[in-house]
Amino acid sequence: MMSNHPVLNTGAMSAELAEIYKALHYRMVLLWLKHKQYRDLFASGHQRIELLNSTAPAFFSIVSESMAVSVMLDLSAMTDPPKSSGEKNLTITRLPTFYVDMQKRTEIQKLVRLAVKAVGDTVRPWRDKRLVHHDLELSIGNLPKLNQLPHLSEPHINTALVFIGDALNRVALDHGASAHSYPNATSQSAGSLALLGHLYTSKVRRSKWEHLGRKEFMDELPPNNL
Repeated sequence: MMSNHPVLNTGAMSAELAEIYKALHYRMVLLWLKHKQYRDLFASGHQRIELLNSTAPAFFSIVSESMAVSVMLDLSAMTDPPKSSGEKNLTITRLPTFYVDMQKRTEIQKLVRLAVKAVGDTVRPWRDKRLVHHDLELSIGNLPKLNQLPHLSEPHINTALVFIGDALNRVALDHGASAHSYPNATSQSAGSLALLGHLYTSKVRRSKWEHLGRKEFMDELPPNNL
């Protein structure tokens, strides 16, 4: 999906920093795309939810959970420590190490800490306790344990994404490259909005033909569950 990347200007970055920055940048673009697709489908009003539930409720329930989990795992990974279990990680916490100028290093460290805190206060506990490791007490429904997990909502995810983008853009600007508007860097031409439009149109068409009693044209319509 993301194999054919456009050429990315990395300005005066060293070869090693440019490689890490480009990898983080492309992961960020994909992460925003997943987040926007999820938000359009499952966090944009009850009418859309009703449309999905009336079409394929079990399928879209699985899709909803899978997309939410994927976004949370990616947010956690992008703000992980530089190393874990002796292995190097692709993470924004590596970025300050490439700065020689101490003032600029301090400034990028502040931005990275904001992103790490935003994820750590909300997303990471869910990643550690429910998504990657299945804490026993949580898994069997221990309410006191469940209540210890932080409240997590759409604004928390959005804030974490914005902070990570701020850190990446600061690196770009510090090295003479261009900043990126990550929320606007992805196309919806063949995504969630197209799906919603197709589902809605299919339902309208079926309702119209059924109302007119034009049974001879029913074989041209989608199956009943569409």
